[in-house]
Amino acid sequence: MLDALSFKIHWFSLLLQVMGTQSVEGRLGILLLGLGTAYGAETEDGLLIRYTFTQSDLAKMIGVSRQWVNNALGQFQKKGALSIVKGRFLIRNKKILKESLGPVD
Repeated sequence: MLDALSFKIHWFSLLLQVMGTQSVEGRLGILLLGLGTAYGAETEDGLLIRYTFTQSDLAKMIGVSRQWVNNALGQFQKKGALSIVKGRFLIRNKKILKESLGPVD
């Protein structure tokens, strides 16, 4: 339980840091990586986030509109970083999501 709490604190701290300094893609990238770490299952095709999150859910988590999330998800899909499988996100390329953050100090 302590590990889970520590993990959540770490990711929320990281999200707060990027909220004011990152683009929508950067914010969404770090969120998806965090969800993948917390709730992901490795598959042949990538890291499948086991729970369903709507675009509205993601938008609320990073403080933007659903439309911005929709656009950013579309960009990630075009780049091959992400797919949506039966309503769940499949991270196909973590490197592309990490690159969306730009340089991190």
